[in-house]
Amino acid sequence: MKVLQNSGGLRQQQKLPTIIFLAPAVFMLLWIYGFPLIFNIAISLTDWTGITWNMNFIGVKNYGTIFTERAIFTVLGNNMKFLIGTVAIQNILALWLSTWLVRNFRGRNFFRSIIFMPLLMPVVAVAMVFSIIFDPINGPITYIAGALGWDWLGSLRFLANPNIVMNTLIMVNVWQWTGWNMVIYLAGHQAIPQELYEACAIDGTTGWQKFRHITLPMLAPAITTNIVLSSMGALKVFDLPYALTGGGPGYYSETLTMSIVRNMGTLNKAGLAAAMSILLAAIIISITIVQNRVLSKQEEAMRE
Repeated sequence: MKVLQNSGGLRQQQKLPTIIFLAPAVFMLLWIYGFPLIFNIAISLTDWTGITWNMNFIGVKNYGTIFTERAIFTVLGNNMKFLIGTVAIQNILALWLSTWLVRNFRGRNFFRSIIFMPLLMPVVAVAMVFSIIFDPINGPITYIAGALGWDWLGSLRFLANPNIVMNTLIMVNVWQWTGWNMVIYLAGHQAIPQELYEACAIDGTTGWQKFRHITLPMLAPAITTNIVLSSMGALKVFDLPYALTGGGPGYYSETLTMSIVRNMGTLNKAGLAAAMSILLAAIIISITIVQNRVLSKQEEAMRE
């Protein structure tokens, strides 16, 4: 019994330094994330303007206001369209590029650098460059389309046509961020044992069979990581549409994050903006949980 009591006391003594060392980090996390979250929930239940400290408790009225605004459904639709488009195109393109660039050939590092380079550019610079490219009067697309006799292409108005403005933003985002997904896939490729491919080559399997039965199952964790990260980025996107289109025309390229900033900074509706941010957080958490569960099951199915 004394031995057990001594061992229990020793464990308690060993836990104390651990708690002491972890306490500052836990406190900082609570201060940086916990306090703003609680404060945000609190002000979402008020009519605070964000200018003065006068605020009145109004319950869940702000949450009801969100879904009575007609524009909010357009904004949420924009977010979903941007989410589906960027996640699908970026990951398919990045997976194909990584499969090509994992091979050993001359100039491989050059192509890797070129594809990753757009990620190093500031979003504002990217927006300026593409605003010039898509200029319907003096832009290069207009000149090239006119020279080729494709007048329909020059008259599309990529940034002013409500039907294609979100597709344009998706294309620009894919151009800039595909390199990031590609790097994650490349890391996954390099972790695959080459012996598996050599064994398949002896059995006479085709390239597609190798990809289907070896590459995809082994890349399942990288696929999960890329899909979750790109989904979170797409749902929170603000800088690209703000710099390139300003949310126009109308609300056809405005995202939920832009709507939050507009209500907070321009319309002085801090309470409503806080409610929108809670809604955005709930959407991100829900989609992330669903994706993790579904993709985890897919990982297990691929490996069987």
